Amino acid sequence: MKTMNYVKKVTIEEAEAGYSVKELLTAWYVPKHLRGKLRINRGIEVNGNWVSTAHVLEVGDELTLTFDEEDFEQQGPYPANDAKQVSVVFENEDLMVVNKPAGMKMHAHSVTEEDTLLNYVTADLKKRGVQSLGQPASAYMTHRLDRETSGLVIIGKNPLVVPIINRLIKEKKVVKKYHALVSGHFENSQGEFDAPIGREKPEDRLRHVMPLIDGGQSALTSYEVLEAFPELDASLLELTLHTGRMHQLRVHLSNSGHPIVGDSLYGGAVFSRMLLQSTVLVLPEPYRLDGGQVAASLDDAFINEYVKA
Repeated sequence: MKTMNYVKKVTIEEAEAGYSVKELLTAWYVPKHLRGKLRINRGIEVNGNWVSTAHVLEVGDELTLTFDEEDFEQQGPYPANDAKQVSVVFENEDLMVVNKPAGMKMHAHSVTEEDTLLNYVTADLKKRGVQSLGQPASAYMTHRLDRETSGLVIIGKNPLVVPIINRLIKEKKVVKKYHALVSGHFENSQGEFDAPIGREKPEDRLRHVMPLIDGGQSALTSYEVLEAFPELDASLLELTLHTGRMHQLRVHLSNSGHPIVGDSLYGGAVFSRMLLQSTVLVLPEPYRLDGGQVAASLDDAFINEYVKA
């Protein structure tokens, strides 16, 4: 059976001119094994002509990269479910930023599970007939939000962009900010939590503060108090993740004596949902070196659920 090809076309701008193809692919964070596949399979063309990875690019050149589907690690497939509408905050050829509701899982753990964000994104892409790299777009997970957390999450639309986004996250080039309503008040309007976090046994789904020598992993969260609610004994925080440990924000806040409202796992005040939202995502736009960004943001109206309750 014939496999399908993914084709990425990029017009070279001034910021990319002067790079060799190899240098540019490296700067774009295209993984080494995929660069090798392009070279071996003669999958690189400039202005319609095959070139080697040593070819130096000029302004206005049309660079075409052709990949075989077998070059990539596959995800899913995630069965399409159109029962719920997806809230798309940003979209281009390669990725989407969507607003995940609280209480929704990111992805399915079995082929029969369909009530997840990626199932709904799959249905949305199919319904709109979206194309990505010359093929029907699919939903690819690049990072996670806890089921109880709402807000912005990046979804890849093709398998080439997934390792690029993963590398951007690893290199700390993706800015992730959250808003949370937490119990108590803060003496300082800004600060950091840097306690290491590890897995609590036998309850594997829980994490807690744990010394590095005992298996904890370094973790860093910074916070800023946006608003105090004395009548509720609560504070609205903006939180910035500098590392990506599981349940990091929840553990750091609980350990500090300021658990997130509605966080039943880590001692939060009882409420109908956990009041934590991914509110800001900023990342370099893939395949650009001119400083272009993907930027998405949400307001913090979600806290009104508690303030008005």
